[in-house]
Amino acid sequence: MIFNFFKRAAKDAITTASLAVAFEATVEYATKKFSNPSEKQDAHNKTKETHPETTLKPK
Repeated sequence: MIFNFFKRAAKDAITTASLAVAFEATVEYATKKFSNPSEKQDAHNKTKETHPETTLKPK
């Protein structure tokens, strides 16, 4: 009887942890997808400034 209690508690803990990870991933995805496009462009421009080797150069 006690064994079943701990077995159930462990199963619930695993389920809760899985749901928490899935929720965190969903929030992160939604934040990236629906964030302000100008912020994305600013971040892209900053990357170009700090890493000029990643920009295409004419041959």
